[in-house]
Amino acid sequence: MSVNVKIMECVILTMELVFVKLGIMVNVVNSIVLLVFMVYSVNKNVDVFMVKHVMK
Repeated sequence: MSVNVKIMECVILTMELVFVKLGIMVNVVNSIVLLVFMVYSVNKNVDVFMVKHVMK
């Protein structure tokens, strides 16, 4: 019985480590996507602003 508990503990710990690593990777990817989206939207806003400015 105690061996099974030990194995379960090891599996749970390993899964937690994997999930933490995956979580970090997902956070990094999300940050990059957010950064790219922000830069893109800022550039788009600048373009629109420039166009409006030129149209005046």
